[in-house]
Amino acid sequence: MKKLILLIFSLFLVLFPRPVSANVDVTVEVDNNVEGETNRDLNNQFVDLILSNDYYSYDVFIDDDISDWFTNIPEGLTASVSDVDDNYLTVEFTGQSAVEVDEVIQVVIPSGKVLDDFGNPIEGTLSNDPDTEDSRYLIVDLTIRAYYDRPSTVSGYVGEELDVQYVYIKLENDTYTSDIINAVLSTYNGLTATVIDTDDDNIATVRYTGTPLEEDHSLIHSVLDKDHLNISTESLIVPDRADVLFDIRKRSVEPDVPDQPAEQPTYTIPFTGVE
Repeated sequence: MKKLILLIFSLFLVLFPRPVSANVDVTVEVDNNVEGETNRDLNNQFVDLILSNDYYSYDVFIDDDISDWFTNIPEGLTASVSDVDDNYLTVEFTGQSAVEVDEVIQVVIPSGKVLDDFGNPIEGTLSNDPDTEDSRYLIVDLTIRAYYDRPSTVSGYVGEELDVQYVYIKLENDTYTSDIINAVLSTYNGLTATVIDTDDDNIATVRYTGTPLEEDHSLIHSVLDKDHLNISTESLIVPDRADVLFDIRKRSVEPDVPDQPAEQPTYTIPFTGVE
């Protein structure tokens, strides 16, 4: 009779696995980075989730969406099971992120998704240790852009030759071609904008010369032609900046004042005291 009871109890454990609490016998580690560029689809990005105890295993299936395991997954990305082999789980990341990210990958495996060596689901979550983790999300922004590097005011007077003045344009994630030197970016209101130099920080120095035709206090508009850029296939509009502007004024002239008649002298009748 006792043997029969033990057999029934063993069958019960097999058919109805009992949950056990998560314990220090198993931890989870992440291997590999998720790398890509902003606003571009990820390509062949896989990470491995490794349980430290060989006798433990994952209770998931290929193609399962496990994005919610990754507590700081960048918005726009999805994580799904690519392969599973007992204590070894390979996750594929797909999608695209609109922002730069450089963070440790943080994982929280939900309760019941890890089994012990008897096939019993573990109660409680399993987390990696962000303080010791080397695996990261590394999404970089390689968008090609140009912008004014500093405040600049091109000032002068209508009808008078301008003192030479400069505007500075910085280029990111691309480089200027050598033939941009002496290229004319614009002619406007009698003034010519010419690139005279570029430096190691990808900052172009633009010289303004000429004689202004009209009064002007507008913002300076600049466009970099794609032929003067090594990577970009499109010309770049430099965004306007409130402190990069023209200050062209009319020279003030003192008004003519008509001649005034000479002031007539006044005479005072002397007082003699005799009436």
